Amino acid sequence: TAWGNCIKMEKTIEAIWQEGFLDDKALLAPKLNDLYNQKSSNIVDKMTHMFKINLLALAAFAIVALITCVAVGLPYVGATLFTLFALLVVVGKRDLRSLEAIDKGVNSYEYIKAFDNWLKGNIARFSMIYRFFYPVLFVGIVLGLWFSHHGEKMLKKVIEIRPEIYLVEGVPVYWALAAIACTGIIALAAPALYRFDMQLVYGNIMKKLDEILTDI
Repeated sequence: TAWGNCIKMEKTIEAIWQEGFLDDKALLAPKLNDLYNQKSSNIVDKMTHMFKINLLALAAFAIVALITCVAVGLPYVGATLFTLFALLVVVGKRDLRSLEAIDKGVNSYEYIKAFDNWLKGNIARFSMIYRFFYPVLFVGIVLGLWFSHHGEKMLKKVIEIRPEIYLVEGVPVYWALAAIACTGIIALAAPALYRFDMQLVYGNIMKKLDEILTDI
């Protein structure tokens, strides 16, 4: 009868539902798990690859900046750039080792959650580092220029044009105050600058990471 066929159809649909979603041996669940595992692995692999490229770029910049600055007569600026960017590379290498140590044998949720925790810890740590990095970089460049041959020549020309400039022990006071004020502003803005940089470079990956966590 029609009623009997409806009952049989309901039982069939219920059986398919239970087989597909409740039975650990069902075909659909492993397919979903494989999909999320693949997505998780892909996003972590991509992040690791980009992180390595970023470290190589920082290392290359540190070396090129040192050589270039020394060549143009700005050794102190070159030394400042090389030291600061080399420190970033050292810290980044340590973080990369901790990223590669994440256990890939766990399920996709635990794996992607561990990566998310690593990423948040990395952002928090570098936000603190950059709070000092940007101001020190600025001060290092200013002092490097000041104590260079180019800086001395520039100051002499400025004094010739504007002899009324207020100097204390040969230092333009208002210039020094302006440099101090800029250093303070840079220090306050440093975490925001770093987060902007992170969004610019890793924004798409971070968005996909949030989507995967929400789906799982």
